[in-house]
Amino acid sequence: MRAALALQGQFGKIGKALQHIHATYAEPLTLTQLAMLAGMSVPTFHSHFKAITQMPPMQYVKSVRLHQARMLMVRQQITAAAASYAVWL
Repeated sequence: MRAALALQGQFGKIGKALQHIHATYAEPLTLTQLAMLAGMSVPTFHSHFKAITQMPPMQYVKSVRLHQARMLMVRQQITAAAASYAVWL
């Protein structure tokens, strides 16, 4: 029971980091900053994040930014360079 509750708590902490990534993808983000937001050490955060999302945290950030850049290019008809700049790539 304790293990299940502990795991549930980790999901919530990682969820907080995920929300932050999606809300601030166009700003500089660091692994240390995300780990602090989740209230974990960097290695613990990295491990739990990867277990939940199936990718390392900074790769996830990059994938969110690439997706948003693609959306900008399609919806606003802007260049790849302008889209990259807009999403901090």
